Amino acid sequence: MDEKKEILELKDLYEHLLAIASAKEKTLLSYLQEERDLYIELRNKVNEIKNKDKAIEETRTIMAQNERFFTLGIMAASLAHEIKNPLIVIFGMIGRLETFITDEKGKSYLQIVKTELDRIQGIMERLRDYYKPKDTEKQLNDINLLITETVKLTEHYLSRFKNIKVLTELNYEIKPFYFNKGQMQQVLVNMIINAAQAMSEKGGKIFLRTMTEDNYIKIEIEDTGRGIEKENLSKVFSPFFTTKPPGEGTGIGLSISKEIVERHEGKISVESRVEEGTKFIILLPYLN
Repeated sequence: MDEKKEILELKDLYEHLLAIASAKEKTLLSYLQEERDLYIELRNKVNEIKNKDKAIEETRTIMAQNERFFTLGIMAASLAHEIKNPLIVIFGMIGRLETFITDEKGKSYLQIVKTELDRIQGIMERLRDYYKPKDTEKQLNDINLLITETVKLTEHYLSRFKNIKVLTELNYEIKPFYFNKGQMQQVLVNMIINAAQAMSEKGGKIFLRTMTEDNYIKIEIEDTGRGIEKENLSKVFSPFFTTKPPGEGTGIGLSISKEIVERHEGKISVESRVEEGTKFIILLPYLN
């Protein structure tokens, strides 16, 4: 009788152990499944980051090309303007010389000079027209959405700095209106990067705000950086003007931004206090 009881107890123990083993197996399989799911999710995140990095690099390349072309345009327009005035004087002097030179040989020499001057003038006009900014194509876009996308776009760049936070204060009652999305994104990127480079080693904050003012959309980009000296405020939008150390900028970003805003029939201004920060204010016509 005792032997039979022991057999039953052993059978119960065996079944109990089997149940425990089965439960552990299920738990282990569940853990393995979770690990597989986590691995797949991690792999997708890595691919997503790679794609974002690629998109950022492509955008940066396009912006660099646009900046170079814009720089060439400024140089061409400046060169054409600088050469135009001396050409006018030379043409005037040749006109006077024609009254003094009566021999045919001298006149033929003057004609050669005039022909070559006409050729120089034509070259400068074609150069100016080639780099003349094209009309800005505008479409119905959401400025708040563009700012949000641009902040995400610049996160990778801002990671090179310490303790810089980008904060947005957006008026979501602003409806979509007509502007060129690509060009305005270039302005915002220029402004954010400019603000980041103005920070001290301790870092700081960059604020992006949207609001309405009369018939304009007002965009503020404010930083808590070093600020701009009073005597330099009037120069910040001048091409090639920069107070940054070598390698930190060409001094063309703000000039490009001003050009783009004005193509949109808008306005851009700056306010700054040394050691307190700088605020750029953009006004765009609110036509929806």
